Amino acid sequence: MEGDPVGGNRLGIADDAYVNSGIMVLNLDYWREHGVTAKCMQWLESNPEIALLPDQDAINVVLQGAKKNIDVK
Repeated sequence: MEGDPVGGNRLGIADDAYVNSGIMVLNLDYWREHGVTAKCMQWLESNPEIALLPDQDAINVVLQGAKKNIDVK
């Protein structure tokens, strides 16, 4: 595991696409419609060896390409 162990490289996603799950605004309709919870759980069950930050890692992998950053303000 090279580089930042918390970043996205170890998960196969770009570091700049990796987000912290500490504060999130969720579109719950999208979350439910796309079964995000079940997909996160499936990913965690299949990848326990690389899930250093389980909730955060799963969300970043499952929602890869579907996340949008919003201005902190």
